[in-house]
Amino acid sequence: MKEERSYGFGYDLENVIEVQKYVEQNYDEQDYNIHIGLGEDVMNYLTIYRGEDEELDGLIECCEGEGDFEE
Repeated sequence: MKEERSYGFGYDLENVIEVQKYVEQNYDEQDYNIHIGLGEDVMNYLTIYRGEDEELDGLIECCEGEGDFEE
């Protein structure tokens, strides 16, 4: 079952870029919203409508604990 989830990210840029690339390549644009702060190159916050996705969960977990998970 799909549900909306939100994630906040810190400064682990290399891993955050991997999450962003994965989402852009594997999800339809209407299923996610990537928030990029003024003057930033990568996302700071992600809102996504998703089901179970172990690969995405693994990528988010690699963000050195910087992900803020809201369910």
